[in-house]
Amino acid sequence: MRTVSRVGPPLLSGPARTRAAGLLVSLGAVVVVLGALSFHQSRPGSLDRAVDGAVISAYGSHLGVAAWLAAPGAGLPAAVCTAVIALACLATGRANGALLAVAAVCLSVGVVELVLKPLVARTYDGFLCFPSGHATAAFALAGTVTVLVNPSRTNPSRMHASQRVRARWALAAIAASVGLACVVACAVIALRWHYFTDTVAGAAVGIGTVTGLALVLDTPRVRSLLARASTRHTA
Repeated sequence: MRTVSRVGPPLLSGPARTRAAGLLVSLGAVVVVLGALSFHQSRPGSLDRAVDGAVISAYGSHLGVAAWLAAPGAGLPAAVCTAVIALACLATGRANGALLAVAAVCLSVGVVELVLKPLVARTYDGFLCFPSGHATAAFALAGTVTVLVNPSRTNPSRMHASQRVRARWALAAIAASVGLACVVACAVIALRWHYFTDTVAGAAVGIGTVTGLALVLDTPRVRSLLARASTRHTA
């Protein structure tokens, strides 16, 4: 009988951990600065005025389209996307990836809705709006995809032809997920649910949560606990 661990490889390579720690600090600073500038405000800032009008004008009266484009950042669609990613990770023996997928959206949106929105108390048309929950969920999903399929672990000069093809598909998946997150952010601005800086802060929270979780899940202690939970015995 042999023991098979299905934790999966580390989510971040060695050099990437240092960069991830720096990114986490930078994203936290973005949220703190924007939160301070937006504290108990009910009007757009100068940066919001520079961006919001152009986005609203671009959509014009097509608010139905904007609502559809904002949908991936809503609760049920985001949950479905999370479940698909998590199941794919479990099917390929990456328990750490599945946990990252499930925790990223839940934790980031929970922080936004339960902590940051009441704390900053910025409003748009009477509703709490900082940071954007839709943007947070969308960028948390995009960050999760980026971590899970990141092709930079292998030196391009050492890649075989099949690995190069997989790397191209990985880059396409990253570009698509980030592009979709940007579309969601623009759509909630067009719908007049959020200011531009609300979506920037949401993106920072979503990506920052994924980054922090990846760093935690890669620690020896957590990997050991996951190994025990995901180990199975085969003949």
